[in-house]
Parts: sequence; structure tokens; C-alpha cells
Amino acid sequence: EIEVGDWSSDVCSSDLLFSYPLLRGRCRFCHRCINPFYWWWELLVAICFASFFIFYGQDIFSLLWLYQTSLLLKLLAAHLLMWLFIVLLWVSYQDIKWQSIAHFWLLVLAFLAFLHLSLQVYLSGWQLLITRFYLFCFWTILLMVFFFTANALTKHFYHQRGFGSGDVWVLLLLCPLLSWQQFLSLLLFAFWSGAIVGML
Repeated sequence: EIEVGDWSSDVCSSDLLFSYPLLRGRCRFCHRCINPFYWWWELLVAICFASFFIFYGQDIFSLLWLYQTSLLLKLLAAHLLMWLFIVLLWVSYQDIKWQSIAHFWLLVLAFLAFLHLSLQVYLSGWQLLITRFYLFCFWTILLMVFFFTANALTKHFYHQRGFGSGDVWVLLLLCPLLSWQQFLSLLLFAFWSGAIVGML
């Protein structure tokens, strides 16, 4: 089976989304099985781009962003958010498969989060930055307390670590982009999705 990261063959063509089911999951040249990850990844990225154009296509094709700076910045912020979501999907895959997150992708997340926050502050004013700074400090303390408490309990009862440091870094990078209601929703989603993956 051709694994992720094996780019030596021609299996990663641009039409994999349609050719994968037609070829029954095998390379057209060497007939080896193609890792299904390729197909799922292209499908998820295609859904992200399609969703972006569905929600913002009218603004994009109206060309009003050529004359309205605020609309241009709004579209750029939405585009950055889409790429942030795509990188989060890849980071989630890394975490599930290898139980670790590469530092490079944390830096990419930090860069995208910084750009998105900068656009938000420019569009909404400096008051947003002050509010998000206080929220960041609050969530940092809360997440650190939760991290050490959860790991101490799981190590005591189950003799293993229950919460990785990579999870904390990802949440901290996303924290400045969200209101406290949105961040609570994210925490709840992360908790239950992690529990489901852990049970599987």
C-alpha cells in the first residue's frame, strides 16, 4: 500500500478525487493500492474551497472588493480562516496517526492566527485586541491547570498521559481568534471528539 508521504509515484494526480473510485483504489501504472487518505484529504479540501465560494462567491464575483477596502479585508479574513481550518484538519490527522504534532505546523497555525487576528483588529478596532488579550490570559491559566490536573489524574489511575501538550498549544493559538462563547464551544467539541477517537 502506498502510504502518505510517498510522492515517488504518480498516484497523487489532480484528478484523484474522481479517478480513485474509478480505478478501485489502485494506481493506474503500478496497480498498487493507494492509501485512502489521499482521497479523503482531497475531498475535505474540495469541500472547504466549495464552502468558501458558496458563502462569499457573490462578493468575490461582484468585484466590489476592488473599490471597498473593508470588503477586501473581510474576504481575506474569511480566506485565512479557511486555510486555518485546512491546517487544523492536517494537524488532527497527525495527532491521531502519530500521537504528536510537528512544530512546523504549529508555526504555520501561529502565523495564520496572527494574520487573521490582525485583520479582525483592523476591522473592529483596538478594543477587540484588549478584550482578546484578557481572554487569552484567562484561558492560558485555565488550560494549564486543566492540563496538569488531567495528566496527574490519568497517570495516577491509568498510568498514562491523558492530554498532550500539542493539544494545549493548538487551543492557545486559536484562543485569540474567538469570543469566550466560541472558545467554550470549541473546548466542548475537542473534548467529545477526542473521547470518541480515544474509544475507537
